[in-house]
Amino acid sequence: MNKLLFIGVCKMMLGLGIVNVCQAQTWDSCRVDYAFLLEDVSIDVTEVEAGGELKLRDTFIQLVETQPPLHSDASKHKSFEAIHNLADFQSKEIYHYQYLRPAARKELKSMTVAESDVEIILPDSNVYTQAKLAEPTVFYQVTHHFGGDYSPEVRSDRLIVPTGLVPGKIDSIEHQQFVLIAKKKDYWIFESMGEQWVFYPQAFSVQEIFQMPEKNTALAQKIKASENIKGQLLMKTGEEVQDAWEIMDVGVKASEVQLGIRPLDSTKGKEVMYIELKPETVYKIYRTNCIQRIKKAEALALAKQKEIETSYLERLAQTKLPISAIHKEPVAKEILTSKFELVKGPMQAEGWYIHEDLRPENMLNVSLIKLNLNERGEIYLQSVLSVDTAFHHIQLSIQLGEDLWKSPKIYKYNHRNVATDFEGFIQESIHFSTNKVPEIIEKIGENIEEPVWITFFDKSGRSHKIALSQKHKLAIRDTFLLYRYLTFQNSLKAEIGN
Repeated sequence: MNKLLFIGVCKMMLGLGIVNVCQAQTWDSCRVDYAFLLEDVSIDVTEVEAGGELKLRDTFIQLVETQPPLHSDASKHKSFEAIHNLADFQSKEIYHYQYLRPAARKELKSMTVAESDVEIILPDSNVYTQAKLAEPTVFYQVTHHFGGDYSPEVRSDRLIVPTGLVPGKIDSIEHQQFVLIAKKKDYWIFESMGEQWVFYPQAFSVQEIFQMPEKNTALAQKIKASENIKGQLLMKTGEEVQDAWEIMDVGVKASEVQLGIRPLDSTKGKEVMYIELKPETVYKIYRTNCIQRIKKAEALALAKQKEIETSYLERLAQTKLPISAIHKEPVAKEILTSKFELVKGPMQAEGWYIHEDLRPENMLNVSLIKLNLNERGEIYLQSVLSVDTAFHHIQLSIQLGEDLWKSPKIYKYNHRNVATDFEGFIQESIHFSTNKVPEIIEKIGENIEEPVWITFFDKSGRSHKIALSQKHKLAIRDTFLLYRYLTFQNSLKAEIGN
């Protein structure tokens, strides 16, 4: 719908006492503000305090569930893939002190192992060497060899857990919640399933391994609120309603929202596809029931607009309104001129008005009469006859009730009598004299509901008769009204010039 024309016609409707037709809501009034869905509600788990609860992230649990158990002895690795995958969550390599041999008497005196920076003598008088822990776990548990100090030995590339701590079997607690009972700079101690578990935050990415339970975050409220956008319309900025998508599913994470959508127009597909929701500069969401109300109101307004336009043009055609009314009321001019497109070819001195129902694509394989009007106000009648085989018409008659008009004969050899073969039908056309329009043409506009008969004659007197269609009668009426308006304008210009 032409919005400017719609607004103008609305004013005319209100002036005629037709109210509530043009008071439809705008689409913006149906917008859903979904900024809350794009807010990152992730909680920094590193800020958890003693007494707080954490649980393992699904991505880490998947690693545990898909990797076989490994020996802690680096020389007996069954799979180096496990070490590589665990590295995705590590910031330092994890080592422990593995028993090597009893310490020599000389070593016990100095409590050092000569020429070695990876071997150490522990209080049990044995020599231990650093060995990489290969088992995919982040938790350690105390054995009877533990000396009581949880603090690790931290070096630039590795973290060495204290002797007496061994990797915990995480598969028994992976879906459980962990209660933090002690939080130190170098280590955290959790309790889960009645046991204690030691975790070293300097060696692992805490955010990648742990998450806060949903009940302790704003995520639950975000998920609940997201239910309100199911069934609503999603549109890309700048697209039309026919390109809209229906929101079928909403997947909410702390920092991301996935939408399951399918085309509103089922002819474009019925499959649900998933996209990431972006800011409103990219997507807009509208309430479906609100849009439906607006479209219903627009349809009613459009119907009323057509009714007003029809009535107005009929009154002009029947001279119940002077043609000068178009000049005084810009909306009235828009009602008339909106039905035409002014087309000017590269070799033409002036443009010609093409009625909306007489565009070239609407003129194929039809029979009618039409008026041709240019921007200078010159007008003439044209016949169009479409037949399977050439008829060679040279004349026509127009009958409206008891009124009958017969055209002059324009023979085939005349340049104004042309025929075109469209490979399926022949279209013949006669262009009658410029600026000579019979009176019966104006009567067609005045009596738009009356039948109009067009008869085509060839040079031998054979005839071919058709009834002029309603839309072609309206095109004649509208073109003749525009001709009258241009004539009125030209006379005004002439008066001003004099």
